[in-house]
Amino acid sequence: MTSHVLEPDYLQTLLLAMVDVRAVFIKLAHRLHTMRTLTSLPPPQQQPIANETLEIFAPLASRLGICSWKAELEDLCFMHLYPREHKKIEDELSKNSREFYVMSALKKLDDALRKARVCVHDLSGRSKSLYSIYTKMLRYKILKTKLDR
Repeated sequence: MTSHVLEPDYLQTLLLAMVDVRAVFIKLAHRLHTMRTLTSLPPPQQQPIANETLEIFAPLASRLGICSWKAELEDLCFMHLYPREHKKIEDELSKNSREFYVMSALKKLDDALRKARVCVHDLSGRSKSLYSIYTKMLRYKILKTKLDR
């Protein structure tokens, strides 16, 4: 007889199947509101809430396909858990410039597809979230050198 270890993704899927998904959406919406207003709490109380959100609620939002909530939750957690890193990345990449680059790339892609006579129904894009940039920088071990400048 073999023993089975439950993988986190499998366990998450199993739990979602057992609960009313509407209740999960309500909990996620409540947590998003909590994170948006977290600055009203003293910093020592902010850390555990942000940690729990990053570990449980953001992946849950992703699993349910609510990527905009996931990204916002991660960015809010990032701001409270790693304020120095958040500020540095935010200063380097203003939101307007990120959106400009996305729109510029979409325009170039649309032009190239039209020129190649490729029919596209809907072409869209989004800018990368600050937390996503942070985790990618950690993965490629370039964060330390960038932050020290």
